[in-house]
Amino acid sequence: MHATYAFPKPRGFIGCLLFASISLASPSLSAQTFIGRDYLAEFPIDFQAFVFPAQKKSVINIRIENRSSRTVRIRLINEEQKAVYDEYASGPEFAGRFDVSALPYGTYTVELSTSSLQHRQEFQIMPRQTERVVLLTRPAEQKSLLARQ
Repeated sequence: MHATYAFPKPRGFIGCLLFASISLASPSLSAQTFIGRDYLAEFPIDFQAFVFPAQKKSVINIRIENRSSRTVRIRLINEEQKAVYDEYASGPEFAGRFDVSALPYGTYTVELSTSSLQHRQEFQIMPRQTERVVLLTRPAEQKSLLARQ
């Protein structure tokens, strides 16, 4: 008859010593009790702001994710530190497109702020630069790279 034991039979001093060292060195499991609130007091990220230009248009896109109940102040400031736009937004999300084509060329700052946080992003309005190649003289036909028919 073959019996299986939960603990090995000590067959001498070395077996007992090996069993004792393994049982003492093994990690013990313990439970911890959480005595705090079962919810977070504040979200880890309660305010995110994204300011980026639109492609091929004179438009600035502003997107705000505001998980707190704070009101966000949106300001557009020119180089002389004068507010060109100054409004407040409340709620969990805000998305706006600001047409800046009527503003003069220069450096501007978008400032998004709450009572405790502030985000500033500078941008420039510059004149369009178009580059093109214009043929000023007609090349001689024998030196032309155009295919002849």
